[in-house]
Amino acid sequence: MKKYGNTGHLLTNWQKDPVEYRGVRILKFVPDLWNYQEIILEYKITNVIEFGSKFGGSAIYFADILKLFGTGGKVLCVDIKDNFASETDRPDIQKLVASSTSDICRETVRIFREKNPGNVFVIIDSLHTKEHVYNELKLITPLLVKGDYLVIEDGSSTNGMLESMEKFFEENSTEYQHEKLREEKYGVTHAPYGYWIKK
Repeated sequence: MKKYGNTGHLLTNWQKDPVEYRGVRILKFVPDLWNYQEIILEYKITNVIEFGSKFGGSAIYFADILKLFGTGGKVLCVDIKDNFASETDRPDIQKLVASSTSDICRETVRIFREKNPGNVFVIIDSLHTKEHVYNELKLITPLLVKGDYLVIEDGSSTNGMLESMEKFFEENSTEYQHEKLREEKYGVTHAPYGYWIKK
């Protein structure tokens, strides 16, 4: 996918030296984190769903942002392994140890949405392969409603994700709008072609 390539997907010191949030490792690019909290406020996001949490630093970050903004919402984080830090053991964070393309994940997201009303911010950052991200997008799309926000991190032409994402969004062009200006706001991102709002 030549028009995107590896734009914004740069090797920086944050990949060599751990970035932490409240003492817990957070596998996120700091300019994107700043962008995310702006999106949550601007789009009146109530809850967050995260595919790929690792240690849970980002889950804690999102839970704190929701609390700070007074949404009364929760974070659902899904990861294939239980590596969650003890700091994630709090009532506003729900954890699921499962594949983000599994039936139990689909059902958990559906119930989470029923129990926690309002728009969601969904971040996809789990297994970075062409097939997996395509299946994640297939799973999550029917569970989203107008005004929900979706970010796919770490897409590149080398792992096939960008081609897979382009294929999916072309097939589902009536479902999403690409937020290109938001994506490019800080000049660099680890989510190229990855900022989308549900129509």
